Amino acid sequence: MNIFKIISLAVYAILTVLVGVVTYIYVITELHSDTFVGICAFIVSSVFMVMIYFTLRWMVVDAYPKIRQARKKLEVISPPPENNSEALEKVISYTQNEMSKYARAEDMPTILKIAEDFANKKRMPTALEVDRETSQLTPMDVLHFGRNMKALADNNWSGPQVSSFLKRAFPKILANWAEGTINSKLTYDGGTFRVTLLSERK
Repeated sequence: MNIFKIISLAVYAILTVLVGVVTYIYVITELHSDTFVGICAFIVSSVFMVMIYFTLRWMVVDAYPKIRQARKKLEVISPPPENNSEALEKVISYTQNEMSKYARAEDMPTILKIAEDFANKKRMPTALEVDRETSQLTPMDVLHFGRNMKALADNNWSGPQVSSFLKRAFPKILANWAEGTINSKLTYDGGTFRVTLLSERK
């Protein structure tokens, strides 16, 4: 036991006795109890202080080092974040150039944030809380937008994951579309649409 521990233990012991004495005096003088009750109060307060000491000692000596060790293990196990700067740049550039042709100017900051969320694989994206008539975007515009983002970001999301993202990002435009419907339409290549698929461009 080093000198610091000895001094700390001595100081706490003195503090424990002082608390016990103060409790004894209070019980005798203020509560007008007899000596036996005062001694019992002294013992109870001293035991309480000893319990506090061992609780603090357990937290500092035993629990805290284990918590730090567990956190270090998690940091080692956790994989480093993906470097998606190239994918993000592609998705943002495409969104700015393509979607600005059809979406309102005031909606573009939100749509760009949605594109950023997609590239970063955020499952709870920013939402464009504007309906179809106001936004000037159709459900198929949104679906082709999502399909093209997936092609550019190459984030390995499945069709249902992309569908779930789009449903959350464009809740009012896709209000009448279930996620299953969105998923089935994501692979639909027929027809002519404003937002063309990148796979169809020459």
